[in-house]
Amino acid sequence: MKLSKKVLTALIFGAFGAAAFTLISATNLKNTSLKQSGKIANTEAGIKWLTFEEALVLQEKEPRMWVIDFWTDWCGWCKRMEATTFSDPKIGAFVNENYYAVSFNAEQKEEITVKGRTYKFIENGRRGYHELAAELMQGKMSYPTVVFLNRDMQIFQALPGYRTKEDFHPIVQYFHQYDPLKPITFDDYMEKYESPYTINPE
Repeated sequence: MKLSKKVLTALIFGAFGAAAFTLISATNLKNTSLKQSGKIANTEAGIKWLTFEEALVLQEKEPRMWVIDFWTDWCGWCKRMEATTFSDPKIGAFVNENYYAVSFNAEQKEEITVKGRTYKFIENGRRGYHELAAELMQGKMSYPTVVFLNRDMQIFQALPGYRTKEDFHPIVQYFHQYDPLKPITFDDYMEKYESPYTINPE
């Protein structure tokens, strides 16, 4: 179901007051990408997923915004979003050029040490969760969830739920151009947004 602009705006701005999470240095960082796990492979046309380690190295040389896809092995909508939205050439081209894209299994068992703190897997019921995923998702463990970090490595926005390529494309463009000194609403942005998926009959 396609979300209305009002609903989408509420989702986008609902977590702007979230606490900052800064990733400055990392040690003993484990690979956490879909690319490594082989669950869903990178495609030629879509998003080129990085590990946290790879993204941090690149961030030191050229700061960018991050987009982090949180998923689980059992999440069907996660697989569908990877196979459709994240594999779309237009999504891939824009994200690869303007973001560092990280794929993260939110139930992985490997420990990750970031800025001197070690994040571990926590047993909880039948499945459990990873502490780093819980912190970046602000405790709202639903999948898929896409978390955006700003160029200072602070949480910018968390977006839970499946997104079509038509819904996701304006979001990644809007966040990339967002200027807190000259803010515009998502509704105002959408008034001028031209979807690359719209076919105008001649």
